[in-house]
Amino acid sequence: IFTGSIRGEVKGFGEGEAENLEFRTRHKDGSGVATASFGGKDFLLSYSLRPDGEYQVKRTAISEVIQGVDFSGFDLACCFELPNGDIAISGGFDDDESANTEFRTFLVRRQEDGTFVRVDDTEVPCNHSGEQLVMTSDDGLADKDSLLAIGVSGIFYDDDNGREEFTPYLVDYSDYKATGRPEVYRLEGFVNDAGDPMFPSKLIKLSEDRYMIAGGGGLHIDVVYVYKRNEDGTFEQVERIKPEGNREYFFGIHVMPNGDILMDDDRLHEYRRRSDGDYELFDTDEKWTYLEDAINLANGDILIARGRDRGLAIYSPRPDGSSVLQKDAIDIKGVFELVALPSGNILICTEAGEIYEYMLKPD
Repeated sequence: IFTGSIRGEVKGFGEGEAENLEFRTRHKDGSGVATASFGGKDFLLSYSLRPDGEYQVKRTAISEVIQGVDFSGFDLACCFELPNGDIAISGGFDDDESANTEFRTFLVRRQEDGTFVRVDDTEVPCNHSGEQLVMTSDDGLADKDSLLAIGVSGIFYDDDNGREEFTPYLVDYSDYKATGRPEVYRLEGFVNDAGDPMFPSKLIKLSEDRYMIAGGGGLHIDVVYVYKRNEDGTFEQVERIKPEGNREYFFGIHVMPNGDILMDDDRLHEYRRRSDGDYELFDTDEKWTYLEDAINLANGDILIARGRDRGLAIYSPRPDGSSVLQKDAIDIKGVFELVALPSGNILICTEAGEIYEYMLKPD
């Protein structure tokens, strides 16, 4: 997985600046799809791994696949693969005159020769933040048959009262393979303390029928809600979690292997899941940190990228039920993403364009 920007010469594109590169490997053979913006144009990439270890990449301009749409004001967000292999491309169209943004998702299909065609005119509320639920199985592949996405239908700025108005949605692709159409649910009750709708920014599967959705008005998380999936497929809000520290918002959130969650406002809070599925605050670590990203390690510890050039920390549960936070556990600064490999090793990606691979020692 690689996400970032490249300035210079890019093979197959030429000289210039590439942004919004987002590679998502989906198959054991190394093939998959990606999106890239280069030279003011947006592209779909179809790539496959050759026997000699090199990647073969075919690129297609999105404007060539989706005809009759003006992409001059389009801001590409992400793409992801659906259960039947179709590709959902999400992004926003900005209206410079009114400062409003319309978010849309287009569905396309990859053909055997690596090119793409538009499936139909189906459009669903698109993913504003570029985050979608990806459930990983033991082999590290995404469980696309249960794929959910979060998004908004559009942002409309009200100049009179200075508010942004939009509607948050949850999009369910579970039956897409059979029906060819996603189910779209409005996120009822997904509001902040003032009663205004929030941007859904992160969606995490907690159990077979419970999903955690975090949201806010910007980069930070204001409130976290838990939704239960009913037998009829609808989603019902069952719990609300709000910071209990010194701030009114979270910096980050992470689900531990046992289903407990870590949240960080100005210090770590550990919420434990009770037998009835609800969460309660168990412990607050007085040592300040900043949860930029986190992954679960093979030994049960949590590796935390602390953001803001603060290095890496390890959160270790103890046998007595308490936990300890070890700061500067690995001396690498400027970490923006952590990746767990199927081997148990980890990749540490920095803002300087460096990638480190670490393995867990016997001790």
